[in-house]
Amino acid sequence: MNQLSKILDNVDEFFNSKKDNEKYLYFSLPVLLFGFLIYVFTIHVTNKMLEQEVSHKGTLKTEIKDVNNTLSDLKIANSKLPQDIKDNIKTYKELLNKQEKADFLVKQLDFLKFDIRKWGSFYNQLPKFARENNLTIDSIDTKNKKSKKDQNKKSKSKKNQNNNLISKKMSITITVNGKYMNILKFLE
Repeated sequence: MNQLSKILDNVDEFFNSKKDNEKYLYFSLPVLLFGFLIYVFTIHVTNKMLEQEVSHKGTLKTEIKDVNNTLSDLKIANSKLPQDIKDNIKTYKELLNKQEKADFLVKQLDFLKFDIRKWGSFYNQLPKFARENNLTIDSIDTKNKKSKKDQNKKSKSKKNQNNNLISKKMSITITVNGKYMNILKFLE
């Protein structure tokens, strides 16, 4: 400990012999040296951190720009949306109207699904039935003849006119020649 006391006494004598300005210079020199060393060692670390922050800021700016572009696109699409909805509603109503018309027509012709086939099959077999019963067919007429009563109904309303055009019955006029018994068999 003696030695430490001697060193401190020597330092004390050294500073007592100096002016106050020199004392501050000697005290500030180690502080400046220590500060400079800290600055040199930390500048490298802080530069890396600064570069990372600048890079992150650039990335954020790019992302913000992309978000703003997307937002402007969405605003444009949103402004067009009411008109698109109106157009779609108009198209929907037109298609619905067409579908209703088609459904009405299908309903009007619904009876034809099976009846036409039955009538066609029957109509095609008439000559065969006539030959089997030793008859000759002079004429076959499939026109529907309406009575005056039906024609009056037709003129009364348009709705009735549409209903009269479609009938589940088909009149066939057949003129045959042959024996009476054969004609009865043919009719059976």
